[in-house]
Amino acid sequence: MVNLIVICGHTGVGKTTIGKMISKKLNYVHIKGSEVAEEIKENVGKIWPYEFRKRLYEKMIEKAKPFLKNNESVILDAVFDLEEFRYKARRLAKKFNANFILVRVICDEKIAKKRIKKRYKENPNIPHLKIHNLRKKSFQPIKETHFVINNSYSLDILKRNVEKLIFFISKL
Repeated sequence: MVNLIVICGHTGVGKTTIGKMISKKLNYVHIKGSEVAEEIKENVGKIWPYEFRKRLYEKMIEKAKPFLKNNESVILDAVFDLEEFRYKARRLAKKFNANFILVRVICDEKIAKKRIKKRYKENPNIPHLKIHNLRKKSFQPIKETHFVINNSYSLDILKRNVEKLIFFISKL
C-alpha cells in the first residue's frame, strides 16, 4: 500500500531529521518544505505570509502527485501550521488511495531555539527565530488521529521512537 506521510511541527523541532530517517529506512520520496521554499524564490520578507505558505504547500502537493500516481510513498516535511494545509494533503492521499499518516514533531522550546540560532548563523538571510515564533502562534490544533514524536531527548531515543513509527507504517 502507498503511504503519504505528513511530518509537521514548529521550526527547529527536527521534522527533516525524522523525515530523513523514515525515507532512508523505507525508501520513500522525501519532499522538504525548506527546499521547495527555495525553489519558489520569492522575496517574502521576514515572516512567510499566508499567501506564500499556501503556494508552498500547493507546490509540495504538486511535486508529490507523480510519485503517488506511480505507487511510490511520499513524505511531506513542513510546518503545516494550518488545518487547511493538512486537509489538502489528506485529500491528496485519498485521491491516490494512499494511507494518510500525520506525524507531529514536538521539542522542548529551549532546544528548538538553540537549533534555530545555529541555522541562522549558517544562513543569516532567513530569520528562523521570528518565523518560529509566528508559526508557533498560528499552529492550529490537530483534531484527528496522529502520531507525536518528542525530539527533546537523545538521538538514541529519537531513533527508537522513529523505529516504532516505521514498524506501525510497515503493518499498514
